[in-house]
Amino acid sequence: NDEHADIAAGDCNIDESLVNEALDHIHPDAGSAEAGIGADETVVDSEIHKQLVELKARLDREIKVHNMPLCYVRGSFYDRPPHPVFALHNGMKVNGLDPRDLYLRDVFIWLPYLLPGSPKRFICTCGGALSRNGFNDDPIARRVRHIPDDFFLFTNRFICDDRRLNEPGCGKSWQGTDPHVFGAAAPASASCISLVKSRTLPFHFRVT
Repeated sequence: NDEHADIAAGDCNIDESLVNEALDHIHPDAGSAEAGIGADETVVDSEIHKQLVELKARLDREIKVHNMPLCYVRGSFYDRPPHPVFALHNGMKVNGLDPRDLYLRDVFIWLPYLLPGSPKRFICTCGGALSRNGFNDDPIARRVRHIPDDFFLFTNRFICDDRRLNEPGCGKSWQGTDPHVFGAAAPASASCISLVKSRTLPFHFRVT
């Protein structure tokens, strides 16, 4: 019942743009993933899009209160909706049978700066300190093509901020899933990060 067994086996495809993107020059107020990422993964106002919008806001609240997502508190990378059996049962008690609850997907939460043993700061290739640059907006998360069910990969951005008054950076922007960020992981998180990086990201991805 290893929740990472599917990843270790390489049975999933992850959008290439999150793991092999070109370095760009996005400032903190850009508010979205760069244009090179590609088309949105979800239709605006779809149930999955609503799920991701709510998740993004909820994660922000959870981190402010608990210093990490509640799924990390529970010891899991996944934020999961209720199982269909319970979703339908609870839905019938409130609003009657509503199949929209069955559209929701698991979301893999990857926030490197909150992982156990993470470094106090991540360093850019130029040697400057990386600053956290919020979550992605467009798309909020990327769909991972997976059998039997797709799930979503949610991460944060970093920037080597060239507008800092003290020690300004080069302006490069990074996804939390970039191999350079993986490489900065502390030994305490190395086993998990190595699993995702070496067995999944470089070899099993597909632009969707």
